Amino acid sequence: MSNTEPHELTVAQVAAAIGARELSSVELLQALLDRSDALEPRLGLWATLDAEYAMRQARERDRALASGDAPASCTACLWASRTSTTRPGY
Repeated sequence: MSNTEPHELTVAQVAAAIGARELSSVELLQALLDRSDALEPRLGLWATLDAEYAMRQARERDRALASGDAPASCTACLWASRTSTTRPGY
């Protein structure tokens, strides 16, 4: 993976990075949570956010990927389906 921050990646780039083991689901989630924390005071992104649950899910996804039970593209789609639309510049 290049020096691009995880929150800047497209779904296709996330799938490629996870498939190449350049990025894990846990690393992706942590980067997105960090970004969310930085923007939350200004944007009010969440009514509620269960980061612990999300991290458990990310760990489970990484285990499934490591054992060959789930393709990286499914992981990328999972993340894409759980994110809202982003605003330019954020």
